[in-house]
Amino acid sequence: MPTDSRGKMRRRDFLKTLSGVSATLVLSSSPLLVSACAGRSAKRNTRSTFDLSSVSPVDRSDHSENPTYVAGDDPAVPHEVLWNKNAFLASKTISGDSEVAPLVIVGGGMSGLFTTYLLRDLNPILLEQATRFGGNSKAESWNGLDYSVGAAYFVKPELGTPWQKLLTELEVDKLWRVKTGEDPVALESNIYERFWSGETARSQANKFRALEQYFQNVFNDQNGEVYPDIPYNDAQMRAVVTGLDQESFHSLVRRKCGGRIPTHIETVIEHYCWSTFGASSAELSAAAGLNNFAAEFGDLVVTPGGNAGVAERVLERLSQSIEPSRLRTQSLVVDVQARGNYNEVVYLDAGRDLKKIKAKAVVLACPKFVAKRLVDTFESDRMNAISKMTYRAYLVANVFLKKAPQKVFYDLYMLGNGTIDLRNVMTTSLQKKATDVVLGNFAYGGDASNQAVLTLYRAFPFEGGRAMLYSPPAIETYKREFEEQAVQQILPMLGLTSSDIAGVRIARWGHPMPVAKVGTYAKGIPDLLRKPHRESIFFAEQDNFLLPCIETCAEEAFWVAPRVRQLLKKGSSA
Repeated sequence: MPTDSRGKMRRRDFLKTLSGVSATLVLSSSPLLVSACAGRSAKRNTRSTFDLSSVSPVDRSDHSENPTYVAGDDPAVPHEVLWNKNAFLASKTISGDSEVAPLVIVGGGMSGLFTTYLLRDLNPILLEQATRFGGNSKAESWNGLDYSVGAAYFVKPELGTPWQKLLTELEVDKLWRVKTGEDPVALESNIYERFWSGETARSQANKFRALEQYFQNVFNDQNGEVYPDIPYNDAQMRAVVTGLDQESFHSLVRRKCGGRIPTHIETVIEHYCWSTFGASSAELSAAAGLNNFAAEFGDLVVTPGGNAGVAERVLERLSQSIEPSRLRTQSLVVDVQARGNYNEVVYLDAGRDLKKIKAKAVVLACPKFVAKRLVDTFESDRMNAISKMTYRAYLVANVFLKKAPQKVFYDLYMLGNGTIDLRNVMTTSLQKKATDVVLGNFAYGGDASNQAVLTLYRAFPFEGGRAMLYSPPAIETYKREFEEQAVQQILPMLGLTSSDIAGVRIARWGHPMPVAKVGTYAKGIPDLLRKPHRESIFFAEQDNFLLPCIETCAEEAFWVAPRVRQLLKKGSSA
């Protein structure tokens, strides 16, 4: 259950509704919609070469001289600028003439990359504040093994859907390895292969099997159970989701268990919610929890480097189909203003010069807590919805091993002693530490020249967790705790010892996981977050539906792309 936007959801109903228009979204290359000014501005900014390796979501640099390097997000510059935006703008002036473009996309994570790809014939400008694209779908490399430092996997897409067609068009299906069957769990110092058969609690085996059958029925839409597709785009599915949204995921599971959840199941589900949502099962909407957890009973797919492998493939194709100078990292957007029939986008470039772009359309593919600082004219209901949003943090440790584990698996769920205390999630999660151990070279077949990478995920499923990550002493403490847990708990179960460790690297993510709390969907929060602002500023981000996964990113890109096209087509024919 590695964390957040790895994406586990099966978006059957929604994606099928898009199948009739997928060719328009994915394959369109009509020059009709491209503004004449795009070529003029692009010519002024064209670079002679495009160094994909320097901006790729997969960092293949040699990190041997800095084994404790902290990857992940870096809030220093965004906080310096955006949390004091007016003073910052007053202290600087715009450098050079305004650039003109039909479309600017703000944010180079998965949502921004997918949106840019679907609208690539418009030659959009993509602005990403980090040094590399990918958002938290990033990876690094060790001895030729690409390993994830963030999002790790997603559900195998259903044949014939736009999502499947997009991945096939990108040839991602040639990269991935499919994970079938049940993942093992670690209880105390033992590994169990058949958890849902009641292997860890034989006296309660019937309850384990009954709950497993319920989740399978939900995933397969059978025996009267309906899978809650999120995002939803029709009244029927909205009713299903909002109905489930009346209670917490913990409450739902408790009802399905007849009033009391077997201890080991309660622990598995709570740990899952930590690492997937950064939230307790007791605060999480049953709609979101069921959407993700039921999908775990289907097939998963993993690419080398986790979801960074998908992000890198999208970026490769983009660099071949649009002018590379329009793919810009180290470009922090500071201000977005609607000015009548165009929008002004002001950003800080790599040289810390302020630049301005005039664009007919803008897509904000960035979190809402950033978007609200970029746009000063948001409606009060949108701002009120954003103010209620919660984001959570997590850490990732990659442990480099000189030899491969004796056991080949994808995700090993760490149950500790098999119990959980929901009364104090903060204390309990800090004691539990990492709850998932992923075999980082699974996509390579599980073995790579007798070496391996173990990726450990540790969530902070409580308010204030982010602040605990951003100081050097804290990182050193967490690194030591990762190493201790690996040596004392994990390696012995895999037939390894501390002498097999070649190094450990840490990645931290301050707020990548939006939490869908009980009542989120029933209150119509996604409708407020998703609706375009002043008809020309659009939103394509996983937090539109507070559901952190790669499928949400793709679906929101599919949703927004035709709306952007409609606006630009209207403008070009005016």
